[in-house]
Amino acid sequence: IMKKIKNVVIAFIVLAFLSSCTVTYEMVTNNPMGDADGKASGSSMNPDLDFSLQKAAKKGKVDKISTVKFTIKSYGIISKYETKVTGTKAGK
Repeated sequence: IMKKIKNVVIAFIVLAFLSSCTVTYEMVTNNPMGDADGKASGSSMNPDLDFSLQKAAKKGKVDKISTVKFTIKSYGIISKYETKVTGTKAGK
């Protein structure tokens, strides 16, 4: 039992060293910040992964994008992706 516990602890330590997080902010236009935001996310395990700017803007009904936040979180062999956009809503 102690050997199994030791192997599990070692596995968690190795996984912790392989994990990372990358965050990138980009100003894409001179549009005002606005009060709308949209998010598109998914996992590398999803074959139909779509975390595009267009999907994030559509989900948040953002008409004019002002900023973009793109995040990648890696957990060993599985990665999670998220794109968040802010801007103004259509019609404002």
